Amino acid sequence: YLKELYKALKENSQVKNFPGLFSKKLEKEERQINSIKQKNANIELEELDYFENLFKEFNVNFTKANQNSILRLRQKMSKEEVESYLKELYKALKENSQVKNFPGLFSKKLEKGERQLIRTNEENVVEEIAAGAEKEVEIKEDKIDIMEKFNSLDEYDRLKVEEKAINELLKIDKKIDIEMLMILKNNNINIYMEIILPYICL
Repeated sequence: YLKELYKALKENSQVKNFPGLFSKKLEKEERQINSIKQKNANIELEELDYFENLFKEFNVNFTKANQNSILRLRQKMSKEEVESYLKELYKALKENSQVKNFPGLFSKKLEKGERQLIRTNEENVVEEIAAGAEKEVEIKEDKIDIMEKFNSLDEYDRLKVEEKAINELLKIDKKIDIEMLMILKNNNINIYMEIILPYICL
């Protein structure tokens, strides 16, 4: 700015008192800058008062560190966005039963500009379903692996493993008897193998 002002005044042939005019222009510019700074400072003070009241609602001390955190956020976000962020953070931390020192954690999250994620019941259900499906896939893969190993045995070893599995099954489930299993084996080998598979040890 100074270079532009100097050049403009120097090139203007009507300027008689260059040093005096240059100084006046600088003083005017400085007054405008100071006025803008003062205006911004007043806005900051008004906003800090507003946020201080919000902190009182949250039962969190509006410390110098928290004030600085708010001012940092305001450089990137509007006043409304900062307010929304604070309320979101407050709600999330309040709903978390594991939070012991609420004011401390609130201030720490605020300083880092972090958000506390809230898990909804729907998200928990989805995760449980996904975990269940993943478990089912693992069980299915284990069953396939066991069947492949079982089928790779020679006939004698297969019969020995099968006999052990049947004995284990009969010990645990008293409703099943050997005769029922043999009928099932002759009529539907797939269902028979599904029943004894958890008891096969290789």
